[in-house]
Amino acid sequence: MAKVLGSFAMAEQLRTSDRRAWQRNRLNATPRKCLGGKTPIEMFRAKMLEKRT
Repeated sequence: MAKVLGSFAMAEQLRTSDRRAWQRNRLNATPRKCLGGKTPIEMFRAKMLEKRT
């Protein structure tokens, strides 16, 4: 969350819908300890590929 707040100045220049998308992408690109250092996006893609096989 600190990384998001640190980049708040850039987000202020965006429209509301763009800001929400920017925040969502920023949070999804942050590695999580509970995911073994992987990002939520990486885990989602891995699970989707798992289902395809």
